[in-house]
Amino acid sequence: MYPIPPQAATGTEGRSKRAAYYDGRCRVRGEQYLHREQYFELNGNQAYYKDGWLANTVPPHPSWVHVPTNDAPEDYEWQLYDLNTDYSQSGNIAAKFPGKLAELKADFDKAADKFYVKPMRGDFFGRMDPSLRPSILNWRTSATCYPGPERHPPGAFLSMGRNAWNAKAFINVQNVGIHCS
Repeated sequence: MYPIPPQAATGTEGRSKRAAYYDGRCRVRGEQYLHREQYFELNGNQAYYKDGWLANTVPPHPSWVHVPTNDAPEDYEWQLYDLNTDYSQSGNIAAKFPGKLAELKADFDKAADKFYVKPMRGDFFGRMDPSLRPSILNWRTSATCYPGPERHPPGAFLSMGRNAWNAKAFINVQNVGIHCS
């Protein structure tokens, strides 16, 4: 499993977009709201936006085609667009600006490492395998379950298949006519 330290799950980074929704001038604490950088990853498709430039990958098959593949997102072709002059992304300029593409790819890798996006999988079925996804339970050594009608997904419990383990149960049995001898 991909280890995520407990402190990674706390807090968020970035700026709230709330002001953009409630203030037509999009001001945040007196300064104009500018969204300067953002990373994106979904089913192995990657992108990084920075100051009007967008670098993104081109997966070999559409993400809605749910067939097992061995595609490696690290090998996807990257494209580059200057959204200041080509907002519709009609002209890939990666060959004209290889330095800018390398910069944005490096920024994406840095964000992907920082926010635990890796390892990436490009196929739908590979991403559904719980052993390949980060788990909030990796550092836990015990779990307490409470009664109730809730349905719990398999990833909500400690893995007991790969390690030695023991269980301790405290059971309160009411007098319901059970006789033991």
